[in-house]
Amino acid sequence: MIYSRLLYTEHEHPHDEHGEGAYTIFSTQQTMDVNSMPLSAVSLQKFAVLWEGRPDTRVIDLIEEGIIKGALAPVKLLHASEGTLFIAYDSMLDDGHYEEFVNAWADIASGALYDS
Repeated sequence: MIYSRLLYTEHEHPHDEHGEGAYTIFSTQQTMDVNSMPLSAVSLQKFAVLWEGRPDTRVIDLIEEGIIKGALAPVKLLHASEGTLFIAYDSMLDDGHYEEFVNAWADIASGALYDS
């Protein structure tokens, strides 16, 4: 399924009969490393999104905003559930950039309040 013009769907795994276990692995072009330093060449970033039930396009909106704001590079996994956004990030993210990363995603996630 095509979710976004900014993302390529590498793999999709549907949910089971209980509506659990669904995920999608995406890739996108990346010009920055996990610490916001320019890469010498454009590379591909792969990350997973865990879905609760059916895919939620609001999560795609958050990812696109993360791409635009340059905050996606450290992201390895995203999961949104019951008003909570869980982000697993690369362990190579240094302390000097961690607060910047957290603030960027807090700002991005605040735009998704009240199911808008």
